[in-house]
Amino acid sequence: MTEDDLQWATNRKVGEAMIFESDEGEQDTVVITSIDIYNSINPINTYPNSMTDYLAGADIKYIVRHNQDYFDGWLGIEKRNNGESLWFSAHFDHRFAYNLKSQDYSFCVSHVETVADCVIINENNSRLGKHNKQTNPVLSFVWSKEYGLIQYSFKDGTMYKRKFNY
Repeated sequence: MTEDDLQWATNRKVGEAMIFESDEGEQDTVVITSIDIYNSINPINTYPNSMTDYLAGADIKYIVRHNQDYFDGWLGIEKRNNGESLWFSAHFDHRFAYNLKSQDYSFCVSHVETVADCVIINENNSRLGKHNKQTNPVLSFVWSKEYGLIQYSFKDGTMYKRKFNY
């Protein structure tokens, strides 16, 4: 992966804590629990006769303290071939998205500014897990290359936005 590609993972730090606030003033805490970068420099050939000559990626795992509950999340990025754009997969609690091409990221709005290079996971490009029994599941979430997780919302319309210290 290029240095630019790697920024999706290297802009985060294990142990980093982020505070999110709803419009009603409720606060959640999100903590990065692990970051794994694999094969970021050396190309590999998975199968001798395959067309895939490069596989590289990164995984970022985090936990969310929401009210009295805890749930986990994950963002995976993958570069499958040299010269190809990134692919994203993610989950946040029981919402899952797989194999989103990097054209699926667009601009999104934070508390203060418009942020470029975001992957937006919502009902259009993800699904709830088949064992989800929640009455108010996660509806959408937004991950920024520069800032990490910046926003998420629930089925009831409650939206949490990251509080930034500018």
